[in-house]
Amino acid sequence: MPGGPRLTKFTDPVNNYAVPGMSVLSSATPIYGGVNPYFDRLLTDAEVGAKSYVAKVAESQPTFFTLWLGNNDVLTYATNGAVVNPANPFGDKTPVATFRAIYTQLVGALAQGGQVEGVIANIPDVAATPFFTTVTLDAIRKSAGMNDLKVYIRVAEGPTGVRELGEGDLVLLTTQAAIGRVDQIAPGVSIPHGFHPLNPLNDNEVLDKDEVAEVRVHTQELNKVIAEVAAANNIPVFDVNKFFTERFARPFVQNGVPYSSAFITGNVFSLDGIHLTPRGNAIVANEFIRVINSNYNANIPLVDETQYRTVLFPVQ
Repeated sequence: MPGGPRLTKFTDPVNNYAVPGMSVLSSATPIYGGVNPYFDRLLTDAEVGAKSYVAKVAESQPTFFTLWLGNNDVLTYATNGAVVNPANPFGDKTPVATFRAIYTQLVGALAQGGQVEGVIANIPDVAATPFFTTVTLDAIRKSAGMNDLKVYIRVAEGPTGVRELGEGDLVLLTTQAAIGRVDQIAPGVSIPHGFHPLNPLNDNEVLDKDEVAEVRVHTQELNKVIAEVAAANNIPVFDVNKFFTERFARPFVQNGVPYSSAFITGNVFSLDGIHLTPRGNAIVANEFIRVINSNYNANIPLVDETQYRTVLFPVQ
């Protein structure tokens, strides 16, 4: 499958319908079952390529639900430097009107006209994850051993579309290995990648400051839709955007353990710089529980997040 090898089908009843990599846009597309193996395993062979995630969920008849979907309607675009991959039909930002139509249908299928309770989570600031914040200008200079090194990035086509990396520009984590790579740009002429205007970091290797603003505005617009759809169905919202900004944006200590949004050492984000570690997921799960308890007069106990691992380091 384009998204990876096929997985063993679920044969027992399923309560967890989470599908890694899915967006709101792709959730309404029947062909997605033939693309993503994590969705494929939820479907019968006859349903693959014929039934959308929204349609599948509508048949599930939940008694309570949690919904955290929409990150990839921004994230896929951002992690490619705000460059749309023409080979990926889900690679652009999902238009707000399209997002609203599908999200309304999805939440309606879950809430069933107000008969089913649940919690909805919104979209965090994806540009604040270590995938975007780790490879700083200072880090590049330190790695190269040159304190006054200038790094150049392409922000537009043509000879005038190159400028120096500056404040607010975010070099992608996946670009790190390419920085300083010696490229032959002409016969007999080799220049380290990113270290000269004639060989700048490519547009899809950097989220420049204007693109950061674009991504954040779009996130706000989609979160507004999430809030409105949730209110229309009387479903409380876990404000993940606010929680990530206030909790993970600065170092904190919880149960004697230090946490931050730092890559690897922060204990929250995994090695891809985007997804949470099991410990990070446990911290977020507790926030879901708090929203459930406060809105539904419940008393679900919190999990002990220290029982879940962070990044595993090799044994010396």
